[in-house]
Amino acid sequence: MKQLLNRLMGGVATCLLLSTLLSAQESPSYKRLADGRYVVSGASQPMEPTNKGLSGIGLAVGVSVPYGTFAQLGFRIIPQLAVRGGIGFFPKMQLYSKADFDFGNPTEMQEYTKALGYTPGIDAKVAYSNLSGQLLLDWHPFGRGFRLTGGLTFGSPQVHVHAMLIDTKTGRSITEQESNLDPNNMPRITIQDANDPSAGVTLQPSGDASADVSILWQRNVKPYVGIGYGQIAPKSGVSFFFDLGVLFTGKVGLASPNAIAGDLNTLLDYDPKVQEIVYKAQFLPVLNFGIAIRLASI
Repeated sequence: MKQLLNRLMGGVATCLLLSTLLSAQESPSYKRLADGRYVVSGASQPMEPTNKGLSGIGLAVGVSVPYGTFAQLGFRIIPQLAVRGGIGFFPKMQLYSKADFDFGNPTEMQEYTKALGYTPGIDAKVAYSNLSGQLLLDWHPFGRGFRLTGGLTFGSPQVHVHAMLIDTKTGRSITEQESNLDPNNMPRITIQDANDPSAGVTLQPSGDASADVSILWQRNVKPYVGIGYGQIAPKSGVSFFFDLGVLFTGKVGLASPNAIAGDLNTLLDYDPKVQEIVYKAQFLPVLNFGIAIRLASI
């Protein structure tokens, strides 16, 4: 088995070496002159020094997760290197609504249950939007379409949760029914950690029996790494391209105007499943598809 693995690794290494040599033979090598122009080195016939077609300006537009739609302007410095910057926009979109939830512990709702005669549920709506900027550097190791990309993304996705206490039978807000609840001083709800009853978060719904929570990312400037295919200023004039990468966003946090006691972020540590989701949310996948148009060659 060991000999078989050694032979297999040797074969893979040989294939990679041959691939690199063939790529080097097929791809021209450019040499920069003292006056800033380029020549193709290793050519069989002498060539006049020229920059024509080696540098260019391009425009890229496309669709993306999580950017939504985006537009980027790029400059191809040499065939192996390009820089691009742009903006992405995802309009506000409601992702989920009219889902009834239960606190799971009726004692936390005892004041509402006493006043209403039933334990209310929760109707939650989640909205997502995103406005971001990108500054990226593309390296084409073989001078062709394949590239390695690194850079920075500015801004953060906006995730907002609006929850309302409802009568699960009618699906309407509890304030639409007659009760002795004071809209100016709604009963408070305390959510406790089952492992540490002394730790808890107290929420007080607004006068319409609703509460709002925002999900925040700690980093407004996020590193990005990825791979892709396509030139930002294609020699053919127009080409398709894609990107696949990861954004390092940092840990998410929570904020709410309805939290009146305790640290709302401790709720993220109450459940192991929630902790896992929070950890994975630090690494957002990025997938872009689009078209690139050459605006000018230099």
